[in-house]
Amino acid sequence: GSIYGVPHHYKSVLQIVPMIGAATSQLSHDLYDQKLPSIGTTTSQTMKPPPESIDAETGQDLRTKLIEKVGCPVGEYFPAWATSYATGHRKGIDAQGCGPGMHINSEIINIAIQNGFGVPMTGMVFATGDWKAYMARLDNEICEMLGKECAKVLVVLQSNALFISYPCLDEIEAALDNRMKVILIRCDDVLLSKKKWWPLPNNQKNDIERSIAFMQKRKRVIGFLASQNTIPPPGETILTSSSAPGVFLDALDTALKEKGVVITSVQRK
Repeated sequence: GSIYGVPHHYKSVLQIVPMIGAATSQLSHDLYDQKLPSIGTTTSQTMKPPPESIDAETGQDLRTKLIEKVGCPVGEYFPAWATSYATGHRKGIDAQGCGPGMHINSEIINIAIQNGFGVPMTGMVFATGDWKAYMARLDNEICEMLGKECAKVLVVLQSNALFISYPCLDEIEAALDNRMKVILIRCDDVLLSKKKWWPLPNNQKNDIERSIAFMQKRKRVIGFLASQNTIPPPGETILTSSSAPGVFLDALDTALKEKGVVITSVQRK
């Protein structure tokens, strides 16, 4: 069943922050050591389930710890991979902007960091939830004009909360537009019927052209997601499968290598 309760995406849309270049922003795009063993066969990882509630202090602590690991000003950071997730805010339980989704996102990121992948582009590294700055890292044209490398891999935390988050829909579409590798992490076992994924927004129902454009985007993204395997497969989630974290690490390693990207800023275990 769902672990999220009433879903809500915390990211707010603000003006894009200045992104002045710095050498440190390229740390995530160094060359790989191609002789590394399979991570999944050498690493045993477990993930903590979300707490019964997440207060504002806990949520801020999760964000701060990630930001501290970036290694340079966030506005100058252009990592090789990114995550897309919905907070899954539980009304009356979690503080505003907090929820199980941010906890699982943090757990997945920390496992990746421990194995040398570095901090991805994720909404949690922007203290203000600067969604446009996040989206810029997924856009090849913008990154090229800035003299930066675009993110090459998008890790999608597939949950019922994600399926009604319109920012997440846009993030996945951006990944497809920019030919990113996409990895699907199963966070809810029982998922909503596809007919209930991303319903037509009320503010577009009276505008035929906007409605058609939205439905075409929706159809494209749903078609792609439906064609992909999840980690783990149906029947388990990233929280219940002991092997799933290792499989995810191998998938991330493979996807980055296929894009010619390897991280050497942290020694992989």
